[in-house]
Amino acid sequence: MAKPPVSLEQIGIAIGDRVADKYRVDGVLGRGGMGIVVAATHEVLDDEVALKFIAREAVDPKGVKRFINEARAAAKIKSEHVARVYDVGSLDDGTPFMVLEYLKGDDLAAVTEREGAVPTAIAAGYVLEAIDAIGQAHELGIVHRDLKLGNLFRSVRPDGSHCIKVLDFGISKLAAANDDDPSMTAPETIFGSPAYMAPEMWVSAKMADPRTDVWALGIILYVLTTGELPFEGESLAERCQAVLNDEPAPPHVLEPSVDERLSEIVARCLQKKPADRYQDVAALARDLDRLTDCDATLPERRNLPAATPSSTATSATTTTKTSAMLIALLLCGIIAGYLLFTRRAPQGDETRAATSATITATSAGRASSESDTTSESDTTSEPTGHTTSPTSASAPKPPPPKAPPPTATTRPRDDLAPVEEWPP
Repeated sequence: MAKPPVSLEQIGIAIGDRVADKYRVDGVLGRGGMGIVVAATHEVLDDEVALKFIAREAVDPKGVKRFINEARAAAKIKSEHVARVYDVGSLDDGTPFMVLEYLKGDDLAAVTEREGAVPTAIAAGYVLEAIDAIGQAHELGIVHRDLKLGNLFRSVRPDGSHCIKVLDFGISKLAAANDDDPSMTAPETIFGSPAYMAPEMWVSAKMADPRTDVWALGIILYVLTTGELPFEGESLAERCQAVLNDEPAPPHVLEPSVDERLSEIVARCLQKKPADRYQDVAALARDLDRLTDCDATLPERRNLPAATPSSTATSATTTTKTSAMLIALLLCGIIAGYLLFTRRAPQGDETRAATSATITATSAGRASSESDTTSESDTTSEPTGHTTSPTSASAPKPPPPKAPPPTATTRPRDDLAPVEEWPP
């Protein structure tokens, strides 16, 4: 049975109270069975923040450790898609609190309850933004272990656009810290939300790894696009049996507007054996990214996952390639201009040489022709102006002058403009 929501009275604070001599409590933002989040104002900076408290009955070494674990995990992740942690502290009675980024909006559980199922591209976009944060967490050795619609917050930016924020790393597993405290992960203890728990989590929370989060993201995609959970049960035992044995109906069967490719992605996320799922969220992101162009109402994603193509990355890669192409074209133009300009001087000398040779050869031919005509007056001349002397072998006819190259100019030398050599 779920615990009743924690009240301010149980924490020992009231609206208007000052916490740590600088945070004024303004109102309640959210309540759960293990804690409460309130809106507050930093009176020195005049800045809105959120304060998260845990219930007094959870103020024991184990509960405090989880609370600090959440703060540390969230602080390590620098993605835009995780709620920032600014500070931690404690009340006079030892109740710990956390100072968080103040978010405006709703979690996706409230959004789907109010608005119903969302189109394929919207669902893919939401999960891709969450993967930006989850991918960084996995790179740091952090497994969330409690991903669900209620822990994905659709915040509103100052410009009105939406941004998904991953919340609540309270039961996350930090592999780098060897988080194997038996009191924290006892086999008989259920961690996470049963509706989103992977098969291995029903056996032992110690078995969780990044593929456990992949399962939960598959459940999130299923609920976002159909409005229904894939595994139902009136009790924990029935739900556990459904998770371990049943195969859910594909999303596009329940909701025909769902892209069948998303159904294939969800099916791979929800494989019973972790080895049969996506092995990391980067691979999941690559497939989801192909679905984001099928709907014009896709929410803006400013950053793709660092561990993905994404996200993270496609736009920056395109910009880099474009810049590189422009620079290459510019360099080619400079080199071509340099080669063309430096070759003009040699080409001018060749032109002058060809012109001189042509004039000399022509003059020699004419002189030879006149000499042959004078000495052999009884010999008939060709009408073309060239003299044929079949009986005279001692004075061979000079070869006809070679035609200049097509690009050469046969102007007199004085008509050619001087060419400056470059570089000087």
